[in-house]
Amino acid sequence: MSVLTRPSSSLSRRAIDLLIANGPMHRAALAEQAGWARSTTSRVVGELVSEGFVVETDVVMTGSRGRPHRLLTLNPAAGCVVGIDFGYRHVRAVIADAAHSIRASAVRDMRVDYPPESGEQVARELVGEALSRAHLSEDALLGAGAAVPAPIDRRTGRVTHSSMIPTWVGRDVAGDLERVLGLPVAVDNDSKLAAAAETYWGAGRGYDACVFFKLHSGVGGALVLGGSIVDGGN
Repeated sequence: MSVLTRPSSSLSRRAIDLLIANGPMHRAALAEQAGWARSTTSRVVGELVSEGFVVETDVVMTGSRGRPHRLLTLNPAAGCVVGIDFGYRHVRAVIADAAHSIRASAVRDMRVDYPPESGEQVARELVGEALSRAHLSEDALLGAGAAVPAPIDRRTGRVTHSSMIPTWVGRDVAGDLERVLGLPVAVDNDSKLAAAAETYWGAGRGYDACVFFKLHSGVGGALVLGGSIVDGGN
C-alpha cells in the first residue's frame, strides 16, 4: 500500500474534504455540495483520479431520472488510520481505509481503572493484531485517533479529571501514544467523538444541531451546534 500526500490545489482539497465527510458520492452530488459547474467537477475529479487520490467504483446509483452514476471514493490504497477506544473495561482498536471501509478490529477486556501504561501497551498490541488480520504493514498507517472516557484540556492535551479512569488524570495520552505507536495521534473525549461520528455518518447527519448522550457505565454527552462539537462546559 502506497501512502499518498494531500493534493495542493484548493479545489482538489475541497473535493477530498467532501469525500471524507460524506463517504462515496457520485459526481452530481459532489458538484451540488461544492457549488461547482459540471465542467469544474469533471476537471477536478479527473485530476484526482489520475493522481491516484480518488477512484471510481463499479457500484452504480440510479438518480431521480433513472440515470446510472458511478460512485467516487477516496482511494483505499492512499492509506489507513486506526481508531483506539479506551473504555471503562476494555480497549479496542479499529483500522479503516480512506474509503471509510473497516479493514479489521481487535478488542481486549481490562480490569476496572486499569493504569494508562497498561492501556497504552495493550493498544499497541491490538493495533498489531488488527494490522495482521487486515494483511497490512505498519507503513500503511497514516495516523491514529483515540477516545478516552474523560475530559481533555484543549490547551495541554492532558486528562483533567475522571471518575471513570482516575489514574489517567494529568496524562498526556496523545504524546504517550505517539511514542508507543510511532504515529501522529489525536485524542479527545469519547462522547464528543461519538457525537462527531453521528454528525458525519449517523443519526445527526443533515442536522446543524443535536445532543448526544452516552448511557453506559457512566453518563456522558456532547452538544453539536452549527455542525461542530461545542467545547467546554459553558
